[in-house]
Amino acid sequence: MKLLRADIASFGKFYHRSFFFQDGIHVISGPNEAGKSTLHAFIGAMLFGLERGRGKAARTAPYSRYLPWEHDGVYGGRLSFESDEITFTVERSLRSDKKACYLTREEGGQLPCSDGKLPDEILEGMTEAIFQNTISIRQLQAAPDASLAEQLALCFSDVRQTGDPSIRC
Repeated sequence: MKLLRADIASFGKFYHRSFFFQDGIHVISGPNEAGKSTLHAFIGAMLFGLERGRGKAARTAPYSRYLPWEHDGVYGGRLSFESDEITFTVERSLRSDKKACYLTREEGGQLPCSDGKLPDEILEGMTEAIFQNTISIRQLQAAPDASLAEQLALCFSDVRQTGDPSIRC
């Protein structure tokens, strides 16, 4: 998967802001409160959704943390990416009362995401744990959790059992 463009309608401090990505590795840097973590969270939210927390935890959950600072009518945006040489755009409204997710293929055709999730084949097997721990690593957050360790163990087991080193994890 290759990210192409992030169009933020309203997410945290960002309002009508676009980011473009080129080939290669990107390092997002800047001073405190520049929006580095917000961009990271936005990309994750576009790929995997963003659930609203419940009870006391709701106040500090990512959903609440990235509520738009202004323009509260919109919460979400679009992310364009390439998967298996096909360009897709996922568009999400993250507001709990107007939640929506649509996936558009560049050649045409829009379809709603199934239960707010993108198809596994489009994500090329990437899970949220893989995104958080290997694809997009936040500062001071590079520590694998139990779900990533379990997923890697299953993948290595598949490679060992089949003897096929080309299996994609």
